[in-house]
Amino acid sequence: MNKQILTKIFALFCCLIMLFTVASCQKKDTASGDIVSYDESGNPIYEDDVSKEILLDDDGNPVYDDNGNPVYIDPETGSRINGGSSSGGNSAGNTPGGSSTGSGNTNIVSGTKPQDKVEQTPDQIANIQKLEDHVINEKIKNLGNSFQGKGNTKGTVKVMSFYPAGGPGGTYFGEAVGTRFKRDILQIEKDYNIKIEWQLMPINGYGANIVLEKAAGRVPANIFYWWSAELINNRIAADLRTVKSIDLAHNEWNAASILATTFNSNIYGVSASITTGDFMYFNKKLAEQYNLGDIYAMVRNKQWTFDKFVQLSQEIYNKSNHSIYGCTLFSQKSVIQNFVYCNDTKPITVVNGKAKYNGLDPKVEAAYTSLLKPGVFIPKEVSDAAGGDQQVFTDRKALFSYAGVNMNMNDDYGLIPLPIGPNATDYVEIISSAYEDMWYLYDEDPDIEDAGTVLVALANRIRVKSNEFDINKASKLRDDESLQMLHYLSNGSLKLMRQCTVPSYDIAIANIMNGTQTPAQALASIKNMADEEVELYFNVGGGQAPTL
Repeated sequence: MNKQILTKIFALFCCLIMLFTVASCQKKDTASGDIVSYDESGNPIYEDDVSKEILLDDDGNPVYDDNGNPVYIDPETGSRINGGSSSGGNSAGNTPGGSSTGSGNTNIVSGTKPQDKVEQTPDQIANIQKLEDHVINEKIKNLGNSFQGKGNTKGTVKVMSFYPAGGPGGTYFGEAVGTRFKRDILQIEKDYNIKIEWQLMPINGYGANIVLEKAAGRVPANIFYWWSAELINNRIAADLRTVKSIDLAHNEWNAASILATTFNSNIYGVSASITTGDFMYFNKKLAEQYNLGDIYAMVRNKQWTFDKFVQLSQEIYNKSNHSIYGCTLFSQKSVIQNFVYCNDTKPITVVNGKAKYNGLDPKVEAAYTSLLKPGVFIPKEVSDAAGGDQQVFTDRKALFSYAGVNMNMNDDYGLIPLPIGPNATDYVEIISSAYEDMWYLYDEDPDIEDAGTVLVALANRIRVKSNEFDINKASKLRDDESLQMLHYLSNGSLKLMRQCTVPSYDIAIANIMNGTQTPAQALASIKNMADEEVELYFNVGGGQAPTL
């Protein structure tokens, strides 16, 4: 009996081997070459199954995956064929046009091949949350008959933008994402039985043209895409608290977008995309050469403080015989105010619902005082003579850069948050502008509720998803830890701070940086003027947004 059982088991085993061999042979007959990816069911996609077209970035450079292999795209769908994101999907961000409502910096990145991949322990990786797409609930319905389209063709929703990201012209994230966007727009038109008409206008005069359209009695558009202060300051953008279809209470609108477009309690704009706060770079080769320690570890352990930033800056300044400075910043004086937010305060705050100049807060003065030490910031004349802030960082004349980076520089670089101020306990996510993926409604639109329904669909579908965000950013930084740092600044767990200023405050900063006044003197000398400007820009008539 036992012998018969063993015989049957052996026969079954032989049959399974034969089936596996046949299946393998059949697969080899229809596909060959290296495995470049896997489909959604886990089946391999072979090199010969896909197009040989290599994905290029906006500068025409090949895009590589995390293993250094070129990325292919399907010419029919525009979708990425191979590769994946680093470190469990961590992202890098804050490029021009990245899915971010925040950065006044010009942190330029290009599609260079990743270098110097750093292995992370499970504990280190676990400390960085995975980016998740915001949940936006659409309420699909037939709008073909109800949407009157005043000033437009009935059933046509007019969308106005000054840059075609998300529209017919492609995106900063390449043709693959741009192709998906176009496909998603067509699907929205089908699902809602409407026609979406995109009107693209040059950035110069975008807001002024909208004002003129309204003054002439015409409806400029039902929906506006991307930032424009004129939309808010001229009462063209609607207060979205009053539009039920936007559903501020239940949709997971990006909190940074709401913060950036809230004035005098009115909420004018929303976004469903990922936001990245401000950050800075450091030269890894210089840090190693001058034995400055593990800067990434300092960040993870909450030891990346103003004191540490000043210490490392002065250390390399002195060790290099004053040939290497701490940070590139001097030619962008107004950007230094972001260090104030890192000290858990703001130069303009809200008291009892009204904006108020807060420059006399001791924490504002402390932020400047603690940073203004010899060798910390590169002088303007040195930076200008050497070709500008990005160039001095490329040429190894500064350890840190808060003015962006040339991705073709020879030295490896890392990405880190701004340091923690002396009166703060954690890093902050600073929203210094509100350019991208911002959606607004026309205040006087009789179809505003239906337009809001379409806005929700567009914001939900016409956005860069977290996996696309990661793929794009992973090809543009030198190590996984930089990607993790950007995730840390993008996952919504840090305190959000909106950069806001008035002209007189910028004057005070210039005087502080030039050394003509102490921080206390400069901040006190503008109080009367700043009080008037804050009242004008933020309180009168519902509050105004700062014009770009």
